[in-house]
Amino acid sequence: MGIQIIVKPVVGVYQKHFTSVSATSGTLIEKVTSHKGGEKSVKILKSEEKTEHPGVIFPESDIIIMEVQGGSTINLGNFESARIGVHLRLPCSKDSLEETYKFATDWIGEKINSAVKDAKG
Repeated sequence: MGIQIIVKPVVGVYQKHFTSVSATSGTLIEKVTSHKGGEKSVKILKSEEKTEHPGVIFPESDIIIMEVQGGSTINLGNFESARIGVHLRLPCSKDSLEETYKFATDWIGEKINSAVKDAKG
């Protein structure tokens, strides 16, 4: 006779005290063309939302959802520019605010730099 292991989800009273929160991100690259008379047309080159991490279990009393955003507008020449926006939304605890903020700003900087290279071709 072998040992049987049964895994059950957290239910009952514990479920009320803990929550699972995923980390998500998004990138938007728009090409803006200026026309005579001040009119502008916008073409979306990239729009992406994705889950960066499926989830972390946190005690509800400790959870903070941090969202950091960054962007850049670059001149493409010939009356065209590209607007780039990146955001990252992730859970953290009060004890890890500074560390999480540093991670998020570094991550966003890398994504913006990559998107600028993509937009310039």
